[in-house]
Amino acid sequence: MKNMTCIRHGVTMLFFLVSSALTAQNVYYIYSDTIGGAEPWTWSPPPFNSDVMDSVFGPEGTGWIREYFETLDPESVFSASTCTVYLEGGDSHDIPLNTFLAANLPLIESWVFDGGHLLICSAPNYFGPINCGFGGVQIIWPRYAWTATTVNPLHPIFQGPYSTGDNIWDGTYFSHANLTGGTLTPLLIDSLDGDTVLAESSWGAGKLLFATITVPGWHTPAPDGFNLRANILTYLACDVCVAETPTGLYADHITTTKARLHWDAIDEVDKYKVYVYTTGEALVTKKNTTTNFLNVKELTPGTTYIFKVKSVCSETGEMSAFSTPGSFTTLLRMGELDETVNVYPNPASNQINITGITGNDITIQLVNSVGQMIYSKQNIALAGDATETIELSDISSGIYIVMIQNGEKMYRQKLIIE
Repeated sequence: MKNMTCIRHGVTMLFFLVSSALTAQNVYYIYSDTIGGAEPWTWSPPPFNSDVMDSVFGPEGTGWIREYFETLDPESVFSASTCTVYLEGGDSHDIPLNTFLAANLPLIESWVFDGGHLLICSAPNYFGPINCGFGGVQIIWPRYAWTATTVNPLHPIFQGPYSTGDNIWDGTYFSHANLTGGTLTPLLIDSLDGDTVLAESSWGAGKLLFATITVPGWHTPAPDGFNLRANILTYLACDVCVAETPTGLYADHITTTKARLHWDAIDEVDKYKVYVYTTGEALVTKKNTTTNFLNVKELTPGTTYIFKVKSVCSETGEMSAFSTPGSFTTLLRMGELDETVNVYPNPASNQINITGITGNDITIQLVNSVGQMIYSKQNIALAGDATETIELSDISSGIYIVMIQNGEKMYRQKLIIE
């Protein structure tokens, strides 16, 4: 029981909260309802575990669900629709946790093996050992620790998104027990005797952590204890697919009949829908892809196309709005350069001149050898014997294609820049 003054290690640390909570569904925080539904350590100083849950997942009811060992439906909680479960058995909730685990371990182990994320945490005050399963993991009580240190500071739970200062935690007590058995990888140990108080274990496709630490209200400096538990829960959260509207569209590897279309990848999105149109908005092709690029072929030489992209979350069916269109123009075949159009000098160094073309809406583009557009100027008006000059001083040496569009006509010429 708590009857000692908290020990401080005298280092001032900053407390960084994540500015926006993670979006998650089917996240559970579970403990016993033996004291009227109050969570463990309600007699301790705040903050409590539920405060950490709110910070990481958002408000209770929309971001996470509170359940009790005695009344929950195990088949519903430990199902494919659940991402993260936090089982808390601290203080007087130690015996209910042990009873619940004994009754449901096969179901819980199978759920983790299939990809579930689980935290089992208990700083017992009345009972031990607690049998946690997973190859014989046990919480051995009593083994009190005032100070804990990291074993692997590079583990994600010590990297953020919340600041954990110098990765040394004090408390009265910080932990009430130690972890043994199974195939545990220690993450935090008692600074005095090396007992494991926080550990990770490999179990199928899931994520699995065990802890014997008390609630943040008993830890000093206060922000670090809160932030440690927040990082643990962030680590156990599932990545959620959000079908954002794609951006960054461009095309390269452009030939007379082919092009490669690109856009910026979106985290967790697993499919994109790509639509290619003529400038007259006639649909040319639509395709699905799991990458953030697509090769299109059987295009018409000397034709301008636009393309739009949607992102899709396959599991939920969520689909984004169309992206802002990208555009590209296929090359003309050799020999289709109008005899009156002249691009000189060729080879060139500092600039080129273009003559022999008349119009009010001329576009001039310079494309490199892999089809990437490296220069473009639009809405050019030329009359009679007018000359359009393009500066080349910032363009690297190499072989390029000069593409000139005048209304429905497209001119193409190879250009060497020395």
